[in-house]
Amino acid sequence: MDAEGRAEESRDVMGGRRLVCIGLFLSLGCSSDRPGPSDAGPPDAATVLWKNVPGGQNGVVLSALDAGAWFLAPDGTSLVWASASGIFETDRSTGATRQLVFRESIFDGPIAVVVDEAGIYWTASDDVVRRRDPSSGAVTVLAATANDTAALAVSGGLLFIGDATGVTIRPTDGGAPLLSFDVGGKVFTLAVDGSDGFASVLPSGGGFDFDIVRFDLSGDAGLIAQAQPSAQVIIGMDESHVYWGTGERYGDGGALVRAPRAGGATETLTSLDLPVAAGTVDGPRVYFSTFPGALQGAPVPPQALYRYDTTTSSTTLLATDLFYVLEVVTTPEGLYFTEEGRRLDRIVPRP
Repeated sequence: MDAEGRAEESRDVMGGRRLVCIGLFLSLGCSSDRPGPSDAGPPDAATVLWKNVPGGQNGVVLSALDAGAWFLAPDGTSLVWASASGIFETDRSTGATRQLVFRESIFDGPIAVVVDEAGIYWTASDDVVRRRDPSSGAVTVLAATANDTAALAVSGGLLFIGDATGVTIRPTDGGAPLLSFDVGGKVFTLAVDGSDGFASVLPSGGGFDFDIVRFDLSGDAGLIAQAQPSAQVIIGMDESHVYWGTGERYGDGGALVRAPRAGGATETLTSLDLPVAAGTVDGPRVYFSTFPGALQGAPVPPQALYRYDTTTSSTTLLATDLFYVLEVVTTPEGLYFTEEGRRLDRIVPRP
């Protein structure tokens, strides 16, 4: 059976472990050792996690993941996530998991995955952008490039593709490209909201400092912030600002940063012991995690999950003693994140 036909099937998924070391911080010497599913033990049982959380917030393991979880996105009553084995969805109420896309369409793992009501979109190491139809389960090719595609975003029926040449805007139904434009280097992350979007860009000269670039649907692009250390992660936007995380070259510090969406002074909201790894913006609150970098032989501080409140300018520690929290999302009922690339965790109600 071919990939398109198998995409219509579903099957229960349990177990598996795959430690993930992605290119979040080019300068942080993280290990390339990535055990595959055959190294896995039995899945973790549901349990109360973190005891060192002020205010008594508790999390539970929602689901043991197969071969690592690299991307996470809410979709209706489920969460969609991806690994080297395929793309899956997990019911947020029961934790039941089924496979939507099989390995033939993922190759050695997804590079970017996004979701909207019209489907799931992803790209892998073959530089092909694919879409899964939510009704039929059919997988189709939307774009094939050779430009080192690294980022995707979807908004208003448009798919935004970021790669080494800049940003390309295409209709999500598979039509011809509408626009392509240069943003000054290779795009690592994209965030789009309404009529404008933002990209973290590694300038053509290389190095470890990223630019934050704003663009609109006509392809007009402008610099928001320049030379942000290891700022590969755009966390998101609210009505007035865009937020991103930074990290020092050897992993011994980081910060949550923002700037006005229309341009203006950059503001450091909170400074941290470790680089910022992932996050999401939910109204006046910004949720984000830190990344366990290499600290020149010193003990590595535990990775943690935080909340920053823009109305009170305060930072709250939500969970500590975590490991490799690479995805953070919110839903009306809770906060969800992946830990160690193998567990889908939640804090309910949303803190």
